[in-house]
Amino acid sequence: MHYVKLIVTLMLAVLVGACGESTAPSSSKNEAASTTEQSFVESKKRADSGDADAQVNLGLLYGKGEGVPQDFAQARQWWQKAAAQGDAQAQVNLGLLYGKGEGVPQDFAQARQWYEKAATQGNAQAQVNLGEMYARSEGVPQDYDKAMEWFQKAAAQGHARAQVDLGEMYADGWGVPKDAAKAVEWYQKAAAQGDADGQVRLGRMYAKGEGVPKDAAKAVEWYQKAAVQGDEAAQFSLGLSYLIGDGVPEDSVLAYAWLNLSAAQGNENAKGVRDIVIPKRSQFSSAQRAEAERLSSNWKPGQVLRRESESASAAGNM
Repeated sequence: MHYVKLIVTLMLAVLVGACGESTAPSSSKNEAASTTEQSFVESKKRADSGDADAQVNLGLLYGKGEGVPQDFAQARQWWQKAAAQGDAQAQVNLGLLYGKGEGVPQDFAQARQWYEKAATQGNAQAQVNLGEMYARSEGVPQDYDKAMEWFQKAAAQGHARAQVDLGEMYADGWGVPKDAAKAVEWYQKAAAQGDADGQVRLGRMYAKGEGVPKDAAKAVEWYQKAAVQGDEAAQFSLGLSYLIGDGVPEDSVLAYAWLNLSAAQGNENAKGVRDIVIPKRSQFSSAQRAEAERLSSNWKPGQVLRRESESASAAGNM
C-alpha cells in the first residue's frame, strides 16, 4: 500500500509540474527577445565608442538577424571597424563574408587577405580556412605544402577541423605519401573532442581496416557517436550497418529509421537504400515500417534509437 501511494504521489507531482510549465515557452521567448534587444543596445553603445569586441558582437547580431533585421552590409561595416583595430575574429568574419558572397560579391582574393591577417595572429579558424583554400584551389593556386603548414598550426592549437583536414590529406595522399595510420591518428584527435566528422571518418577506417585492424563493432561505435549529433553521413553508415548486420545484429527497422533521418537531410544514397533496398526484404512488414517511421520522427539530438519493444522492456524494468 505504501508503494502504491508513492507511485500515485509521483504521478501527481509529474502532472502538476507539467501543468505549471505550460506557460514557460511563451515566457522564455519573451525573456530571450528582451535579452537580445538589451544585448544590441549595450553593444551599440560600446561599439560607437570604439570598443572592438562590441563591434564584433554587433556585427554578429546583424549577420544573424538577432534583435535587428538581418543586414550583412551593416555586419560588414562593424567588422571592418574592428578589423582595422587588428581584431582577428572580425578579420575572420570578413573573410567568411567574402568567401560566401554574403552582402558582398563573392571574392576569394579578399577572403584570403582577411584570413591571412587573422592567421598570422594565430587565429586557428583563420588558419583552417586559409589551409582549405590552398587545398581546394579557391582563389589561390593549389598548394598542398601551404595547406599542410596552416592545418598543422591550427591542429597544434587543438582545432578539430584542422585535425580532420590533416587526416584527410594523409588518407588521400594530398601533397604527402598516403599514410592510413597517420590519418587515423589525426581523426582520433578530432573524434576524441566530439567532432562528428572526425568520428564518422574514424569509423570508416575501422570498417575498412585501414590504419587500424578491421573492427566492425568499433566502426559502429564511432558512427553512433556522430549519428546522435545529427551527422547525416554517420546516420547513413549506421543504417547500412544495421541493414547488413555488420558490427551490430541485423535489424531492418533500425536500418530504416537511421536511413530515414539521413535522407531527411538530403542524403540521396540513404533515400535510395531506404526506398528500394529495404522494402524488397520479405521480412520487412508494414508494421515494422510504421515503427521505423515513429522512431525517426520522435528522434531528438543525443538520442540512440532503440526498438519499441526494447524501450518498453526497459521502462517495465524501471
